[in-house]
Amino acid sequence: MVDLMVLSQSNQALHGKVVHKATTKTFFCSFIYAGNTQYVRRQLWTELGLHKLVVRDASWILMGDFNVALNMEDTYSGSSTMNLAMCEFKDCVSKIEVLDINSIGLDYTWNQKPRGVMPYRISDHSLAVLTIPSLVSSKPKPFKFYNFLSHKNKFQDLVSTHWNVQVEGHTMFKVVSKMRALKKPFRKLLHDHGNLHDKVIKLRHELDAVQKALDFNPADLNLRDEEAAYNMTFTEAKLDEERFLKQKAKVD
Repeated sequence: MVDLMVLSQSNQALHGKVVHKATTKTFFCSFIYAGNTQYVRRQLWTELGLHKLVVRDASWILMGDFNVALNMEDTYSGSSTMNLAMCEFKDCVSKIEVLDINSIGLDYTWNQKPRGVMPYRISDHSLAVLTIPSLVSSKPKPFKFYNFLSHKNKFQDLVSTHWNVQVEGHTMFKVVSKMRALKKPFRKLLHDHGNLHDKVIKLRHELDAVQKALDFNPADLNLRDEEAAYNMTFTEAKLDEERFLKQKAKVD
């Protein structure tokens, strides 16, 4: 999540400062919709030059429609040489020390014939999405033991098997090493039980179906056994979910 603080705005640009909440890292961002004439756009080039004094050496993203091509390959038709408007745009980009980042998708993002089936739908512009590399380095989630696992049949045997492994060293080192060795089997035991909430919902529907069938045929011994088995499994799943939620509520 980010916070956006508007610093200034004009009829051609909105300048803001973005703060990444998790890391408090910041960068500047300007949203551009340049004028249609070369004369009006000159005001924008001057404005961007002044805003550079605010940004200085910080990260700065400029997005939007500049209404003029930066490079010859950015336009499909017209002269084969750069005109004055393009030169002024390129000169502005050079002065404020920014560059055109790489992109994927459509080469030409504006057209004068918004008809037919086109990626830009009903608009004459194609949408652009800027992806910023993650500001937070991904870290492995810390190990967390869920108490409901201690009530499972496999739990005691699993702990005994890994705790009886011989480890050389001081007593505290042995204890820590054995506890670390239990992380992987505990994670597997948790994974084997799947999503507790989905499991409860699934078993509830299955138990309902069996009980409805038993209601139509109360004398069916197979249905009675099936209903008893589902009832036991459903009760255990509900208890697992309850223990899980109680622990989560205490932690949160």
